[in-house]
Amino acid sequence: MIKIDNRQNQYVAILLCSLMITGFAQFRLGILVQYFTISLGIVLIPLFYVVIEGFPILPVSVLSGILVAVSRMVVDTYGTVVEVGPFVSNYLPETFFYMLYGFLFYAYCERKGRRLNCWRDVAALALIDYASNMLELFLREGISQLTLYNQASILAIGFARGLIIFGLAGMLRSYRVSLMRQEDVKMYRQLLITTTELSAEMIWMRENMQLVEQTMNDAYRIYDSLKEKHPQEAIKALSVATKVHEIKKQYHSIMTGVSAALNRNLEAKDMAVAEILSILLGRIREAGKEQGITLNCHTNCPENLYTEKYYYMMTLFNNLFTNALEAAVGEEQEISVTVSEEEGDYVFAVSNSGKEIPKEDMQDIWNAGYSTKINYESGVVGRGLGLIIVRRIVEQEFGGKIDNVRSENGWTTFCLRIPKERFIQK
Repeated sequence: MIKIDNRQNQYVAILLCSLMITGFAQFRLGILVQYFTISLGIVLIPLFYVVIEGFPILPVSVLSGILVAVSRMVVDTYGTVVEVGPFVSNYLPETFFYMLYGFLFYAYCERKGRRLNCWRDVAALALIDYASNMLELFLREGISQLTLYNQASILAIGFARGLIIFGLAGMLRSYRVSLMRQEDVKMYRQLLITTTELSAEMIWMRENMQLVEQTMNDAYRIYDSLKEKHPQEAIKALSVATKVHEIKKQYHSIMTGVSAALNRNLEAKDMAVAEILSILLGRIREAGKEQGITLNCHTNCPENLYTEKYYYMMTLFNNLFTNALEAAVGEEQEISVTVSEEEGDYVFAVSNSGKEIPKEDMQDIWNAGYSTKINYESGVVGRGLGLIIVRRIVEQEFGGKIDNVRSENGWTTFCLRIPKERFIQK
């Protein structure tokens, strides 16, 4: 929905909307009596109300009524001089039509909070249209023209315009909802990706927590061994231990807060593995395009395979797909994911057609710091944590194992074996 958020924008909206209504009002059909015409200009007022938050109904109705009367006079009498009398009798009643329509519409919608989304609104719009037209007809011809036939004709016109407004309003709402859903899906996927990356960092932070604990204990042991013979050095060791302990407390506080937020999300619901793959492969394709690499992705995954720990699965796949992109050779890369069932386990085979892992490096790929990603301009080497995080997730979060790693004949494949009871199957 378009929103008018300040006074200057409101003035602009009043002018633009009134000009659009005036333009549409020039396409008109004369009926019943001379100068009494029907157009679709008035239809825009309810439609603007539907799509513009804070739409100024009354100012637009008044200005539109004035502009429509003046513009019709100019069009009808172009090249001639029109006196005040004919203007008042022939064109000014149109202004009162718009003013009354705007007032009644404002009273019905703005005061009652109507959104023009149910069938009774059609009847209300028809009656508002009828009352406004009857006022205009009375101002033009007096009470003599308020015959049963004329009233029935005007009421029928009101219902016709009411149906048009209701139909167009529904189409506009559907289109707006469609756009909002697309934007929501985009934001939802981005949120999942961000949380996935945070989840990976949390896994590594837990590993580092053990290192901090070990460093603090080592400092205390040094203090105990030095306090009798070398008291000055012992005090330094105690100071180090104390500082490390403070770092540990702050580190633990951060981990507790982040972990609590992640756990709330992890326990919220489950997610299909096929959807996880779709989101991540879409993201990695976009990343490949930015690097000038075309990624051809293939998946073979049961649609009914769900997992509660979907953030961990996203983290796992995200690291493997990122490694596959980094291993790309040339301008095209293949990525394949196959999910199968074997002896009570799910086996996830993730393959890529990129650079092979040398056989002598196979044991090193699970060590921190191992990376083939090097920025030759800056000299920065990748952190080399991706596969470590993958193994931690498979083993610690899912109770599984890395069943096999193959890198030969132009393909590198990681086979991950995870017990079925760690998943929900629907």
